[in-house]
Amino acid sequence: MQQELLVCSKKLHTNNINIQVASRKTLPQSNKHALSSRSRLVSVIKPSITSQHTRFLKRQLQLSACQVTFHNKLIWQPIEFLRFLKNLHQISLDFSYHRQLDDKHVFELAKSLVILWNVNKLDLNFKLCVNITDQALARLTRGITALKNMENLNLNLSSCINIKGKSLANLFNCLYRFQRLKVLKLDLEACKLNNNIVSILARSLSRMKNMQEVYLNLSSSIGVTDEDFSALSKALSTMTNLTRLHLNISSCKNLTSKALSQFSKNISGLKNLKVFEIISNQNSFINNEDLGNLGADVAKLGSLETLVLDFGSCRQINEEGIEIFGENIKGLEGLKKLRLNVSYISSVTENGIRNFHMNLKENIRELKEVEYYVGYIRVINSKNIDAFMAESNGLQGCR
Repeated sequence: MQQELLVCSKKLHTNNINIQVASRKTLPQSNKHALSSRSRLVSVIKPSITSQHTRFLKRQLQLSACQVTFHNKLIWQPIEFLRFLKNLHQISLDFSYHRQLDDKHVFELAKSLVILWNVNKLDLNFKLCVNITDQALARLTRGITALKNMENLNLNLSSCINIKGKSLANLFNCLYRFQRLKVLKLDLEACKLNNNIVSILARSLSRMKNMQEVYLNLSSSIGVTDEDFSALSKALSTMTNLTRLHLNISSCKNLTSKALSQFSKNISGLKNLKVFEIISNQNSFINNEDLGNLGADVAKLGSLETLVLDFGSCRQINEEGIEIFGENIKGLEGLKKLRLNVSYISSVTENGIRNFHMNLKENIRELKEVEYYVGYIRVINSKNIDAFMAESNGLQGCR
């Protein structure tokens, strides 16, 4: 534990703090404070941080960034020390997989955020915190919206099964207030997004003209429809300053091929987009026609440098669709990096990927970095692509 505290103090002197609270099994065996019971461990760690370090933190008026990791099965409320750090510009709190975190801890966090007016970057990870509810998110929303200088927001609510529609709708309704926001990351994997909640998010996004990067994970979410997706794509199409777009719609059971076609058509006007990533594995609705239309629309993104497409286990796709897609994106002369996942699709073989790559390289001279996933599961990348292309008889795709 002494090593942990020394590291903390060292980083404090460089205007950054990275406090990691160790669980009992990470303590050195030789440490005289190593204890057998969790309750006793908490009584040692808690004073070490909230008393000794709180006094120290009060004097760190120039501290600009704070990062705290909360390990599972450890009850600790270090949130109080945040209130003393009025000059904080960046906060990163990782509560992921913390099964004992509940509403009262989030209430404390919300109270601290309200008075931290200088924060412009906030990263909150609540992945699989199954005990936080709508009440916690409602209170947290009030705390977040108090941060008027916000430029970068990363909120992970993945698999928070007790957070439902009303509180999410309230959060999304408030997002447009962040007119300085440039980077937005929302992880809503396996969340309940019924009652047009995604459309509410789209309405806020359409009013945020300064946005430069959007990361949105809707994978396995419940209730996302074609209408929601259409509203989202229309909102994204208004973000003319957007340079990076990441979208994950894997295993969204209510979507159809209409959703993808409408989406690609709407974003084709984003002339400043440099990085486009779409993750859509295990979606049975995607077929060759969808892939061809996507290629034709993506080809209109003249500034595109990185393209990531994940269609693993989309079994309506075959080599004909891959070939059409390759033909349609030949106009992307500035493309430098491509990652394509067509693994677990029996009708796409390694020879098909060879032909795709050969045709692409003939037309896109700037393409330097590639990564293909095919079969069960072979990875072909820039390190082994020459050897792969030289193979005379590639193994056929998965059967």
